Formats: sequence, structure tokens, C-alpha cells
Amino acid sequence: MLNIDELKERIRLEVLSRSGQLPPPIETVVPQSQPSEPLPFARLRRIAKRLHCEFALRFVGWLLRPWRGYRSLHADMQRWEQRLAGLEPRFVTLEQLITGEIDSRSQDLIRINQEFHDLQRDLVLTRQANILRGYELKRLMDDLKADGRLTEDEKQVLADHADDRLETYLLAFADACRGDERDIRRDLTVYLDYLDKSGAGVVDAPVLDLGCGRGEWLGLLLDRYLIGSGVDRAQVMVDHCLDAGFAAERSDALEALRGKEIDSLGAITAFHLIEHLPFPLLYRLFEESYRTLRPGGIIIFETPNPENPLVGSHTFYHDPTHRNPLTPSGMEFMARYHGFVSIEILRLHPYPDSARLEGKDLLTERINALLCGYQDFALIAVKP
Repeated sequence: MLNIDELKERIRLEVLSRSGQLPPPIETVVPQSQPSEPLPFARLRRIAKRLHCEFALRFVGWLLRPWRGYRSLHADMQRWEQRLAGLEPRFVTLEQLITGEIDSRSQDLIRINQEFHDLQRDLVLTRQANILRGYELKRLMDDLKADGRLTEDEKQVLADHADDRLETYLLAFADACRGDERDIRRDLTVYLDYLDKSGAGVVDAPVLDLGCGRGEWLGLLLDRYLIGSGVDRAQVMVDHCLDAGFAAERSDALEALRGKEIDSLGAITAFHLIEHLPFPLLYRLFEESYRTLRPGGIIIFETPNPENPLVGSHTFYHDPTHRNPLTPSGMEFMARYHGFVSIEILRLHPYPDSARLEGKDLLTERINALLCGYQDFALIAVKP
């Protein structure tokens, strides 16, 4: 069987014998940007052209069809390689910019963190200095009272501010143990739907927050353009609310309710207040709440949940002003006894998953359910 070279030689000799002249030299140089055809196919094409053989030309073209596709693909790959080569410097520049921005932000974060720690230290020092000044002021006032050099008005002023140091402690305690105000405000958003359903927070049905504290709930109402105000016995808490632009006044919870007319409120809220009250005051709180709410108005009372043993036996007593835990069943009966309807117990704030014991067995699941359950519950009830 003849190979390609022998076939080529025979065809060349045949051409020479018929034409009587040598064929022109075969050009084999191809552009550098594309791969050349396989040498045997290129020579066959040229030979077929010289022989004017239409069938041979078509046959060679058919053989070279896959090769042409490869040449086109090769050219596309070269173009993409050139484009990617042009993009690489841009990516390098972008990476340098991002790295520089991250470094700059990191330095800003370190600086802000240091400033925060400095402010915390200054706050501690300021509180300690205020305590010392308070002791000195108390000593001076005691000396003045002993000498009889105080008028009745001055004595009344001293009596009104006798608990200022204690109230300042309670504000510091709330900052340390209650949590960040923004986190508390986020947790309280769960109650907004209840307000919407009751229609509270308008001019003829405002919200009254008892024991408003730092005003997290009042701030949330203000953000939603709902009308509400708060009362608190601690002047330092009231001042904190007023400084933030909230409507608040110094008053006892029962006194505030007794000053309201019948059916004048749309909602009465109290977050971590009722556990501070002795039973007679708690009873009258429900009485006055029912009297002052308009029909369809609601009460929302949140308190620690003693169903969780850790809460009932330990964390509840972090606050020395807490009297005794109140159970969901007891508060539900209290609301029903005073005539409220649509009573709901909303359990809230379970311990994080990180506090749970590992394991899927029945005993571990029961322990997790007891010790890592809900830390608070809310009593929600409607006046018919």
C-alpha cells in the first residue's frame, strides 16, 4: 500500500511528464497567529489545484473541515487570553485598593474600640467621684440639719432627692444587666402587632407605659408614630427618657392610673414591673387597668418566667428590688378574675443554643427543655 510521500512523488512525475516544466515551489509558511494545516493535507490541496481536480479539492476540503474548526477555536482562545491578560492588572489594582481600605477600616475600628474603653473607664471614675461627692454632700446636709440652719423648703428638697444615689445605681444596674437599649427595643417589636390589632396608640386611645425605665418601649412607639407616654418612680430614669425626647413623668404606677379617666387608654404596658409589687398593689394595678382601658384596649405585662428553674431560682434575684416570681397560670387567673378576655401567655427569650447540652437522648432533651427554655413571659389580655 502506497504512503502519502510515494503518492505525491508519482503525481509530481506525472505532472512533469505532461507539462514539460517544473512546478512552482510549495509555500509552507503560515501566519504565526494561527496553527498551520497538517503538512500532508496542505500538499495534497496544492497538488489537487495544479491538477485541476474538482473531486480531489472537495475531498481535501472535507478532510480539512475539522481542522478549520480547530483553527477558529484556537483564534478565539487567543483573543480571550489577550482580554484576560488585559484584565489581570485591573484585578491587581482592585485588590490593592480593597486591601488598603480594609487596613484603614481596621485601624479605625481599633481606634474606636480604644475610645470606647476609655469612655467606660471615665464613666466608672465619674460614678465613683459622684458617690464620694454624694457622701460628702450628705454629711454636710446632716450637719446643717443638726444645726437647724435649713428652712422647710430646703428640707423638702433634700427629702425629694434622698433616693438619687439609689436611683443612679438602678440605672447603672439596668445598663449592666438588662442589656443594650437597642437590643431591648428589638425584642419589644414582638408587641407591635398587638397594638395594631387593638387600635391603640392614637389620640383618643394612647399607650401608657408603667415603669418606663430607660424608655426603650417609648422610643419604639415614637419610631412607629404611635402616641404614648411613660411614668417611673425614679427621677434619673425620667430624666434619661426626657433627654432622649420621650414623653415621661415621675409618678407611681397606681397614682398614674388613678389620675386617668374611665375608658381613656388604648393600651397599658409594663415590662418587668409587676414582679416588684406586693400582692395588694398588684391586685389594684389590675383593677385600675381595667377601669382606665377603653373597650378593646389591652394590657401587656412582661415578667421573668419561673417555669425555667434557672430563672426562678437564680437570675430572678440579680435585681435586689424583685419581690417574688409570678407564674403564667397565676397571672392568667388574675386577668380573667378582673374581667379581661382573649388572654394569651407569650413565652419569650429562650437561652441560646450554645447553653444547651449536647446529645439527642430523651434525658438530655428534657434537661435542655427545663434549663434552656424561655426566660420571660408576657400576659396579654383585652378588655371586652
